[in-house]
Amino acid sequence: MFTLLVSLMVMFAGQAKLASWQWNSIGPDGGIVFYIAPNADGSSVLAVTPSSVWKYNGTTWNMVLNNVSLGPIYNTGQDTFCFVSTYYDSTIVYISTDGGNTWNRMHTFITGLNGYSNINGRYIYLASDLYLYLSSDGGMTWSALTPPYPEFAGADVFLTYSPSNPSTVFMLTYYDSANTRVAYLYKSTDMGHNWTMVSDTSILYGATSIAVDPDDTTKLAIDVGITGGDKQSFPGIYISEDGGQSWNYLLSSLSSGIIMASDLQFHNGNLYVASQITPGIFKGYEVSGIWFFTKLDSIHIVNDIASSGGTMFCGYSGGVLESGDWQSFSDITDGLKAVGVPLQDGYFGIYHSHVVNNTLYMIDNCFEVEHDGPIFSNVIYITRDGGNTWEKEFFSDLLMPVGIQTPINSDSIVYLSGIGYEFDATGNFRLHYIYRSNDGAQTFSASDQGVSLDSLFGVYDVEWISPSDPNKILAKFTSFDKNTFKISTKSVVGLLISTNGGQNFDAILPNVFPMRLSGGDTVVLSGFENWTVPLMEVSFDGGSTWSDSVIPVQPSNFISDVLFHANKLYFTSSDYVSNNLYTFCYDFTSGNLDTLWSANCQNVIDARLAYGNGKVFTDAITSDSLGQTHSSIVFSYRNDTLIADTVNFLFTAIDTLGEQLIGFTRNNSVYASTEGYVGIGENPVTSGYGRISIIYNADGPEFNVNLSGTYSLTIFDITGRKVLSGKFEARKLSLGGNLKPGVYFYKIEKGAYQTVGKFVIFR
Repeated sequence: MFTLLVSLMVMFAGQAKLASWQWNSIGPDGGIVFYIAPNADGSSVLAVTPSSVWKYNGTTWNMVLNNVSLGPIYNTGQDTFCFVSTYYDSTIVYISTDGGNTWNRMHTFITGLNGYSNINGRYIYLASDLYLYLSSDGGMTWSALTPPYPEFAGADVFLTYSPSNPSTVFMLTYYDSANTRVAYLYKSTDMGHNWTMVSDTSILYGATSIAVDPDDTTKLAIDVGITGGDKQSFPGIYISEDGGQSWNYLLSSLSSGIIMASDLQFHNGNLYVASQITPGIFKGYEVSGIWFFTKLDSIHIVNDIASSGGTMFCGYSGGVLESGDWQSFSDITDGLKAVGVPLQDGYFGIYHSHVVNNTLYMIDNCFEVEHDGPIFSNVIYITRDGGNTWEKEFFSDLLMPVGIQTPINSDSIVYLSGIGYEFDATGNFRLHYIYRSNDGAQTFSASDQGVSLDSLFGVYDVEWISPSDPNKILAKFTSFDKNTFKISTKSVVGLLISTNGGQNFDAILPNVFPMRLSGGDTVVLSGFENWTVPLMEVSFDGGSTWSDSVIPVQPSNFISDVLFHANKLYFTSSDYVSNNLYTFCYDFTSGNLDTLWSANCQNVIDARLAYGNGKVFTDAITSDSLGQTHSSIVFSYRNDTLIADTVNFLFTAIDTLGEQLIGFTRNNSVYASTEGYVGIGENPVTSGYGRISIIYNADGPEFNVNLSGTYSLTIFDITGRKVLSGKFEARKLSLGGNLKPGVYFYKIEKGAYQTVGKFVIFR
């Protein structure tokens, strides 16, 4: 391989011009909500997403904490809250005394968190590797207690109590002991200071949640999930009427489809179940000693249930549900913009598709939480009109999406990578890796043959689809521990190829870890060879054969991104010694390699590329001296002109959508800038989404507006007086003879899109 010569790295001749572009949030609304906590009267609710906390005041959502790690949240009083954030081996406690508007960081425990209590109230229990921490004042102070079992370290722990009887606490923990899978249930009647083992049994191994009836502490419910292996516990819900000494298996829970519940809650003698497989919310009720279950919701993968003031709130994989009658639910997610793309998008999947015909598909960041899991979701976010409106599609068979992609020339063919499931004709539970849609994500069908649960040990990411043959795809396989779903970034096998739509694969570059792929039937790859040597490879036959000698250089530094457009390869590279960020262009036709520009950027950890309106855009993701990411710098290059705009929020990828430059964020959905795409002093593009033209005829000027749905039109005369203002839907809008001869200015707005211009009416 060649090395990238320093002589090629010519500094950009002039300084980058500073810009202050306007960035607007264009959605989508939603995001994976793991934990929720309403205030005492249910008038507001706090929601925890993978890296932020949001507050809903009954009408709108506002982010109140950002750049935090996932953890439970508690209402500890009327308007007081405690949020527990876990980051690797640290547990950080935040307190709010003003309804969640402002927060103070109060405590840090340097220890891993294995479990926590699931009750809103002033008493909070946290189970670490070695200790059980108790707070009796809503998280303000903590005491360390001794756990009840010496092999407590590393176990999964579930804690619950009744708010009306907080001194009685139940703890469930399970683990493998001498190759025997056992679950232990402990009870304390003095708030965790002393414990008694109530039962030890293998049938509760693999529990996912626990609940105690607030009106009767002898009634307990435990859900057991799918644990796999020949020692698998029977999945479903178990009920105890004697404080956990004996258990009654509710076969009706399994026949209803509850095989992996995430949360249980008793209310008025009924048992409410947040279910992940199958998706939904169930209500269990007892009649003459027999339990029955009815499904209240069959769409959403639900993670958490909380209630206050007679209202139930549910956090699900796309937002928050609300129910005042504990029977019917409404989605209150509008304005919760927490959909995100991981910082290292490309390690585990492509979380957004190509933009084709102003259509964009997105999934949420399922592996954002320290590569821990599983994190379930079945939501696909779609815009078909350039970001003006979004829709959510719920794919009920999906458990965990890790990638979504289309060919560069089609918005109807969609490949969805991840893990989905089905019950086959014999009733066996089977998993699928790859799904395909031919109708724009309206319906999907499994591409692969499916595997049993015991065979699950990784996921496929479809990274590229041939524009001439959509059955030809490139993917990478990432393995994980099937018991924990934890992924190692160095477990990627290499680049795989399939010519039959993912039914089977062959290894094409087994020693190469692909980071970025770009192109059509000529496709370019950047990544690492043997995990240590950065490289770029080119294939001219749709991924069947590859070469690293076509491009006259090979990188000595990590190639952050590659972009292939009009037979030109653009790529970015960072020099970590000099803190310089470079953008290069290699012309396959002429064979010329040019350094477009370089700029000094402190602590660049990644950079992404986009192309639109003749410009090359580079998003530099920067970090501070402690390695914490904090902002992005967006560079625009065209005709030897370099413009830079510092963005206060973190972009993890960029693209062009219609006449907008868009930035995908870590957990704040998508932002768009028309200024960044068009630029001051330039003419708006005249192709694609948002084209505005005026035709003069005998009846007066006619606006031709290429916008779908309702848009706003305002017209001013030359003195600045508003002469017309309204909302219209017509693509062809005739002004007729309503305006006198003269010079006029117009402004058309729709969502984040805005354009202005002028026209003249003659006699």
